[in-house]
Amino acid sequence: MACVWNDLDRDGQLDADEPPLTGVPIVLRDSEGNQLDFCTTTADGCCAFHGLPPDTYTVSMSALPGFFLTTAFSEQVTLAAGQTCIVRFGSRPFYRIFLPILKH
Repeated sequence: MACVWNDLDRDGQLDADEPPLTGVPIVLRDSEGNQLDFCTTTADGCCAFHGLPPDTYTVSMSALPGFFLTTAFSEQVTLAAGQTCIVRFGSRPFYRIFLPILKH
């Protein structure tokens, strides 16, 4: 399972008050780098890959437009038979500050 949240304090750690991000594409690759599957996060900020055999996988996301990542964009996971895991990605929107130009 992969989950993405709005990392309000930009610390790369999921806090109880930080909301999930919906509609984030997540890619699953095998140990050779071949794309096996993809999913998109739902209202809870998560999506899952099911029925994976034991192997080493890379789970990754791309930065969303207007956001920057507060965690690594990918994580390598080695699954044993019957094992499940959660990969978490933090993301935060860019802020744009507009300053007036004053003429003297």
